[in-house]
Amino acid sequence: MNNADPGTPPGNGPSPTQAELAVLQTQFPGFRIWRERACDHARYVARSLHPGLSPHTVVTDDIGELRAALEPSRPAACPGPRATRQ
Repeated sequence: MNNADPGTPPGNGPSPTQAELAVLQTQFPGFRIWRERACDHARYVARSLHPGLSPHTVVTDDIGELRAALEPSRPAACPGPRATRQ
């Protein structure tokens, strides 16, 4: 389900893709998720925010594929804050 218009300049209001990315970000808080332009098309990137959370990085032009790749990590608890040294 990739209906993104890569020719749409940023800042022209929220597109369905931006709304979908916001939902994904809520569903997968252990990842930073964004859309970027690559030559003549859009691609979606998700990167783990925590060591050991898998997958580390996903890059795809299909938002459905991105969701499917991240789904196995959903039950994983977000790691708590790192212990500080005293």
